[in-house]
Amino acid sequence: MNRKTTTITTQQYKNIISLLLEGFCEHRPNERVALVLMLEASLGMQIGDVLSLRPCDFDFASDKLRYTGKKGKTKEYRLPKILKLCVENFSFRNNIEQSELLFPITERQVRKQLSFACAHLGYDDVSTLSFKRWHKAENTGVEEWNVLLVEMLCRTPSKTVQP
Repeated sequence: MNRKTTTITTQQYKNIISLLLEGFCEHRPNERVALVLMLEASLGMQIGDVLSLRPCDFDFASDKLRYTGKKGKTKEYRLPKILKLCVENFSFRNNIEQSELLFPITERQVRKQLSFACAHLGYDDVSTLSFKRWHKAENTGVEEWNVLLVEMLCRTPSKTVQP
């Protein structure tokens, strides 16, 4: 029998991202997984597409993300300014080259961390697809997110980026 994935609420979204950024129980803070889920939720991309992003896909000057999908079709997304700063700072702090993967992790690792966080919070039937569905249901931008969550993600500004 297949498990039904539910669409998360905005409050659940904030709780999950906050928990991943702060850490819980024996789990350390996981900024990488939090940023993956934030990109998926804010852009409505599939998890596999988010994990295959490279810094060269981002045009930080024009706040755009240009991504060529599996079938060779190029998609363009408007990147919210604050999320742009988070991605730029993340790649700078982790010394990620332009041609390297931004997130060298697997979908399984993201799902596992999400599963731990949801179990801790008591949320059932939440998966990475829930974040894409949240984007479609809410269709909101990053401006409505809890500013403290984004500040935590961008806690160490780069020398080239002025927050």
